[in-house]
Amino acid sequence: MRLLVGYLATKGGADAVAVATMIARTIDASIDLAMIVPEDVISDALAPSGGYHEHVWHQAERWLAEAAATITYIPVNTHVVAHESFAEGLIELAEKLAVSAIVVGGSGRGIIGSLSLGAVVNELLHASPVPVVLSPRGARHVIAPRVREVTCAIGSRPGAAEVFRTAIEATARAGVPLRLVSLVALDEGRGSAAVDHAQRYVEEAKASLPANVDVTSVVAE
Repeated sequence: MRLLVGYLATKGGADAVAVATMIARTIDASIDLAMIVPEDVISDALAPSGGYHEHVWHQAERWLAEAAATITYIPVNTHVVAHESFAEGLIELAEKLAVSAIVVGGSGRGIIGSLSLGAVVNELLHASPVPVVLSPRGARHVIAPRVREVTCAIGSRPGAAEVFRTAIEATARAGVPLRLVSLVALDEGRGSAAVDHAQRYVEEAKASLPANVDVTSVVAE
């Protein structure tokens, strides 16, 4: 399995590397670190005159090398990709590498000018064909070496089945407990329906996972 980190040389980028490392240790995956630079950097970077764009390209390579050096005992590859869109560049690379997930940080700025990672994450969540992992701010300070539990929010909207399936696959590979959170609204007279909804998912999860994997559920208003 492979995880793709959309890296920025920011605190958010460090958070993304930390979370990807934790997940990679848990599911025995490799990590691909990628930086997306403006599309015109490729031609300018290779031109004899060099200049600003060449500096940006090589700076991206240095930042990636520094980030890769912080990851130990896990296979790491680095990629500098030229694309007009940060999100689209990551998605195309994710499909090319056949990764299991894209990992990004919570906030930060781009290589050139100002880039809100929040906008990038929003675009990724709406367009990515693979799961997107959003690293919480401050994750770089977490010392837990592995993921201890998987929590899956279950509902009835389109896409719920894919979320549940992904959680089952991650839980099975990681060998950790699975907690299901039912988000069916607790309107008057629907409390029992929410409980039944959660219980159906628990039974389905238990049927799909090894007997030694603990599966629990809670109902959230």
